[in-house]
Amino acid sequence: MNPLRETTLLTPRLLLIALTLAGLGAFVLIPEWPSKLGIFNYGRWFLDSYAVLASNDAVRAGIDPSAPNPLDDLQRAHVYSDWWFALGRLGFTRQDNFLVGGAWVVAFFAAAGALLRPVTWSQAGLLALLMVSPPVMLAVMRANNDLVIFAILAVALIALRKDSPWRLTVALVAIVLATGLKFYPAVAVGVFLLVRPMRRLGVVLPVALLAVAATLASVWSMIGRGVMPMPPSVYTFGAPILFRDLGLASRWELPAAGLLLAAAAVALVALRRTKGLASPGGDDQTRASFLLGALVLLACFLAGISFGYRWIFALLLAPWLWQRKQSAALPTAQRRTAILALGLLFTVLWSDG
Repeated sequence: MNPLRETTLLTPRLLLIALTLAGLGAFVLIPEWPSKLGIFNYGRWFLDSYAVLASNDAVRAGIDPSAPNPLDDLQRAHVYSDWWFALGRLGFTRQDNFLVGGAWVVAFFAAAGALLRPVTWSQAGLLALLMVSPPVMLAVMRANNDLVIFAILAVALIALRKDSPWRLTVALVAIVLATGLKFYPAVAVGVFLLVRPMRRLGVVLPVALLAVAATLASVWSMIGRGVMPMPPSVYTFGAPILFRDLGLASRWELPAAGLLLAAAAVALVALRRTKGLASPGGDDQTRASFLLGALVLLACFLAGISFGYRWIFALLLAPWLWQRKQSAALPTAQRRTAILALGLLFTVLWSDG
C-alpha cells in the first residue's frame, strides 16, 4: 500500500477524533452548554449506569429490584434483564459508578471510531456533528446502557468484515449477548441476510434465528419490564408521537406507521430514487452497518416511544449514505436522495436540542 495514500486516509479520521473530543470537552467543561440543549444530569453524571449498579446492590441487600429502588437517586426499578446482575456477581457496586459508566462511554467511542472511517474532510466534519449531537451527548452524560449495546453490536459488524466461520460465530455471539441484555437487538440478526454465497446463507441464517429465538425465550418473562408508559417530549422518538401530535392517537397508530413507511419505500423504489441495499454505491462494510442500524431504529420506532439516546444507532447510517452521495455509478436522482437522507439525519439528531 502506498504510505502517502495511507496517511491521507488517516487525516480525516484524526479530524473526526479532534472535533469529537472538542465537542465532548465543551459539553463537559461548559455547564451552560448541556442546559441550553435541554440536557440535564439531575445532579449526577452517569445516572443510568448508577441505576443498574443500584439494582445490583438491591439484589445483594435482599430488596426486590423490580420495585421502586430506594438505593437509586430517582428510585427507579430495574427494567432490564437479569443478565445485568452479572455486574454485582463480579463485585461492582454503586461506588464503582464512575469506573463502570466511564468504561461504557469509552467502549462506545472506541466502537464508533472503529466503524466510522471518514475518507474526506467534509465527511469527517459531518460525522463529528453527528457524534456530538444532543442525543449522543445525552447517552454519554447518563452512561445509558445503550452505549454497551452499541459497542457489542459493533463487535458483530467488525467480525463480519471478513468471511470465515469463526467470525460469523463471533458476530452471532455478540448479537445474542446484546439481545439477552436489552431485548431489542434481536432484530440485528437480520444483518446475516448479507451473508454470501447463498448456500452459506441457507445455513447461517436459520442457526442465527434459532439462537436469537432461544435467547428471547430465556428472557421472555423479563421483557415486560421494559414496557412502560412514556409521554412524548423532547429527546423521545417513536411512531405514536407523530399520530398524537396530529390528534390521531389510537390503537392502530403502530400498524399505520408501518404501512406509511412501507408505502414510502415502495414509492421511492417506483420513482427510481433508490434501490435500497441492492444498489451499488457503498461497500459491504458500510452496507452491513446501515442494515443493522436501520433494523434497530425501525424496530424501536414501530414498537412505541423510546428515549432519544436510542438515536446513537443512527451513526451507523451515515457512512453508507455518504458513499452513495459520492458514487458516480448511481443515477443523479439516487445521489440526491442520499444527500436528502443525510440532511434529514442531521436535522433529526439536532432538532430537539
